[in-house]
Amino acid sequence: MTSLIDLGDGILHYTGYLSPEFQHALAAEVMARASGRWMAPRTPGGQPFSVRQMNFGPLGWVSDSRGYRYEPAQPETDESWPDMPETVRDLWAALLPNAPSPECCLVNHYESSAKMGLHRDA
Repeated sequence: MTSLIDLGDGILHYTGYLSPEFQHALAAEVMARASGRWMAPRTPGGQPFSVRQMNFGPLGWVSDSRGYRYEPAQPETDESWPDMPETVRDLWAALLPNAPSPECCLVNHYESSAKMGLHRDA
């Protein structure tokens, strides 16, 4: 059963929206498409992130010595990002029917030693 929790500031949390089976299938699709394309990003100050990252879509979020930004290609290989999975675009359209199409889908891959604290843009 799906329920909606309004967390404020325009953030909505849909509990139970995606079944466990759907989540596993989506994770498998993302991992298959991301295979061999993971980046090892660094902060602008040169510190490595503890997560691996990759993107889908016409733009990708990157971080390196030049700062945080969106780029049309993977900076380590200069290859275009792979197309966004249809499943992700379908979810976007279902949950945000009046929003423009997404241009970037950032995926973080956490190994057992990776960590990332809560953060948000001011």
